[in-house]
Amino acid sequence: MAAPAETEQADGQETSAIDSAEKAALEALATVSQPQAEQAALAAVPGNVAETDLDAENGFVVYSVEVNGANGTVTVTEVTVDAGNGQVLAQQVQDASDSADSPDQPESAGDAQD
Repeated sequence: MAAPAETEQADGQETSAIDSAEKAALEALATVSQPQAEQAALAAVPGNVAETDLDAENGFVVYSVEVNGANGTVTVTEVTVDAGNGQVLAQQVQDASDSADSPDQPESAGDAQD
């Protein structure tokens, strides 16, 4: 089977046709909109949305919403929201200034999780 065709965008970045097809497929499966997912995340973790991505994790379509802490704190929380029903599935807190030393994550690819 041939590899997917590469296309070049105006800014010089290359993207794979399979990436855009995957994104379209995920969007078709999601019954919750991005603003609804962000609202659910903010209801669970007060703050400001920094970034939202639609992903497939463990066979489920989810939004990964990064929320910056309220009141100017440096805490960043990644909130996982089910793209089918808007339910918050998980929250992972990390210190934005020192995320590699978080006890919940390995420090490098070869390290075991604490």
